[in-house]
Amino acid sequence: MSLRKYQIKWPIVIIAAFAVALLFVWESHYLKIETDILESMPQSDPVLSDARLIIKHLPIQDRLFIDLSNESADRNKLAGAAVIITDKLIRSGLFTNVGINDEVRHFPDLMNHVSSNLPLLFDAEKLENEIKPLLETKRIKEAFIHNKQSLEQLEGIGRAEMIARDPLGFSGIILRQMSLLMPSGKAQLYQGQLISQDGKHALIIAKIAGSGTDTATGAKISALLQSIEKDLPAHPALQGEKYSLNSVGAYRAALDNETIAKRDTHIAIILTTLGIAFLLLFAFPRPLIGLLALLPSTVGAIAALFVCSFIFPSMSIVAIGFGGA
Repeated sequence: MSLRKYQIKWPIVIIAAFAVALLFVWESHYLKIETDILESMPQSDPVLSDARLIIKHLPIQDRLFIDLSNESADRNKLAGAAVIITDKLIRSGLFTNVGINDEVRHFPDLMNHVSSNLPLLFDAEKLENEIKPLLETKRIKEAFIHNKQSLEQLEGIGRAEMIARDPLGFSGIILRQMSLLMPSGKAQLYQGQLISQDGKHALIIAKIAGSGTDTATGAKISALLQSIEKDLPAHPALQGEKYSLNSVGAYRAALDNETIAKRDTHIAIILTTLGIAFLLLFAFPRPLIGLLALLPSTVGAIAALFVCSFIFPSMSIVAIGFGGA
């Protein structure tokens, strides 16, 4: 059968291609692709809903932890590098809070709260084992002598009110328990930075603006950290020393999961397309006409996403990826 009997109506082809292109542009602009893994979970299931609520309120969920390390043990340069990184993180707009300055400012309030609520912070066992020995005459005299000596020295400046509230140091028992919350018992606070005992590592903590599991934000954070690590040696204050940044957080896990899912999806799509194309080449007497059978599925996928842009406010990137595979 001659192909001359079937003339290609190019105006119809051009109009159809233009319509498909318009659908693709529309869905690209108006269909929101949800990259937050938590938002991709089913919303109606009560178990998953409670789990999502718990995860969203985890303190570590939206935190970024950076280990800044340097081979030399120069605390001044390490603290200076931490300040530079903190400034860059703040100016990026990806974080609402960087560093531990806010926590340090709240420490006096914590001390006042502990000393004002001592009766509520001890159970019967602690009163018997830890408080009772401090009420012995000898221990009371020692406490008063220590308080007098501390008030006569520089370390006693500003502590008069606290000593008046808690002259026997009962609050020290509570604060020792809270010291377990420190990242390391040997960490030191130096120039407003949390530095390891050997002076080679500094811990920088930042609070991410938005969700810590949003992979779009995670990709921006990852690129920012790589840029900072690359630019640090060129900073005049650091004199060409090499620093390394190792970051952890929920954003990293979400970003790695998305990267793995994307890679697997791309491989699945490529292998599936090649397999179908291979079958079409042998199933049709005219190979090129057989390859045209791939067009309906492509146009159908674009049309389906166009319809979804009107029905759903957003679609999970996981659903689109595996649906395409």
